[in-house]
Amino acid sequence: MSKINIQPTETASWYYLIHEAEESANRWLPEMLESYLVFMLMRFMRRQDLTAGVVAKRFLKGLLARGSARHRKLREVGDQCLLISGWFPGLAEKRRLTESYYVDLGRSAYGALGDAGDDQTSELFQLLCQAFLPAVRVLATARNLSNAQTSENNLAALAGAPATRWPESDKDSCPSFSEIILDHPSKISH
Repeated sequence: MSKINIQPTETASWYYLIHEAEESANRWLPEMLESYLVFMLMRFMRRQDLTAGVVAKRFLKGLLARGSARHRKLREVGDQCLLISGWFPGLAEKRRLTESYYVDLGRSAYGALGDAGDDQTSELFQLLCQAFLPAVRVLATARNLSNAQTSENNLAALAGAPATRWPESDKDSCPSFSEIILDHPSKISH
């Protein structure tokens, strides 16, 4: 029988789930990254369209945008890719895309924000780029724990596919836009 988790706030409940997932996956994320995952999941609960749309087009629009619009669009692409990779892995197959497509696009979006160096969050986004796969593993484990804890969880009900294991990344840096185009040229127009 699984234990029931009751926390005083929504934020505390998400933190609890992320910490449980880290322990279960034996992956410990920096506190800054844990916080980002918690608030990203909370944003998604309020705005469930983050997994909708064509990611490559949104990525290109983000790269072409300026100022706060660029930041917002690239962050949404990174978040969308992180959510699909960790919480909704079945969407990649459903959309006839590879798992690495979302990993590479997400890392590139976060990397572009991290390389901007024009605001205080560049360190966070560089960390998200570099720790994308461990964050995916923690999210996938959190999703599995969430499914085990409650059938009423809206995120788990929407996912509809089992979590998958991601291969270890041998890349030391985030993929560039040209690497994505070369690796996935036929997927840009989807």
